[in-house]
Amino acid sequence: MTFGEHLVELRRRLIHALIGLGVALLITTYFGRELIQWLLVPLNHVQRSAGLPAQTVGLTVATGFSVFLKVTIIAAMILDTPWAVYQLWKFI
Repeated sequence: MTFGEHLVELRRRLIHALIGLGVALLITTYFGRELIQWLLVPLNHVQRSAGLPAQTVGLTVATGFSVFLKVTIIAAMILDTPWAVYQLWKFI
């Protein structure tokens, strides 16, 4: 393959990896509340065992939205990792 053909193949594999990330982001956005509740289980357990109310505190107005966004993006990246590695392997 020429250098230009390699660049075309790399671009195609990157686009496939980004499409996979988009699909994973849609899935994790749909299940975002469940993901956050699942992540809060250990914190709530420790708070109850310490005699504290099982709650979290947001210091700004956008805390809830930013936590939701961060959790869904990180979960999507974790979910997409096998697909991205597969695309990298197909390029190699």
